Amino acid sequence: MSTTLLPFFSNAIVHVDSKTILNNCDVLILNGKIKAVGVNLNAPKNAFIKDLSGKHLYASFIDLYSSFGSFFTQKESQT
Repeated sequence: MSTTLLPFFSNAIVHVDSKTILNNCDVLILNGKIKAVGVNLNAPKNAFIKDLSGKHLYASFIDLYSSFGSFFTQKESQT
């Protein structure tokens, strides 16, 4: 019998929304959904731990045409 490993991301820079950023944050994924977010969470025994130190984590897909997190919201005109 095989045990399913749960994704557990540690030490990430988590972008909750465009104004809220959590540093050195841990994230537990269960059944494809975010189960827990916080600092110094305890990883379950059956977790696959991935250290994301210095890496950014967004809890959604990335829209190529979105200005989320961008300092520039309008394209400069080229003349």
